Amino acid sequence: MGARQSRRTGRALTVPQICHELNVSRMTVYGLIDSGELPAYRVGKNYRIEPEDLERYKTQGKAQVHAQGATDAAGGATLQMKGDCP
Repeated sequence: MGARQSRRTGRALTVPQICHELNVSRMTVYGLIDSGELPAYRVGKNYRIEPEDLERYKTQGKAQVHAQGATDAAGGATLQMKGDCP
């Protein structure tokens, strides 16, 4: 799985917060975590993502979107738009 232990700063983001920030579904966020593209760690049953890791993903993702067209950084798959995130 793409989860890893991280330096825990106390300001980690939740999956719903990542959904809102990226405007994608929960399944898309879980896919990014499982693939290792978005580093995360577990707190109980829930994932947490460090803000620095989200910013790094967004920067790398934008570079790849520009290089590949309208695809995401997950190997050419179209991003699933937000629909099931609060």
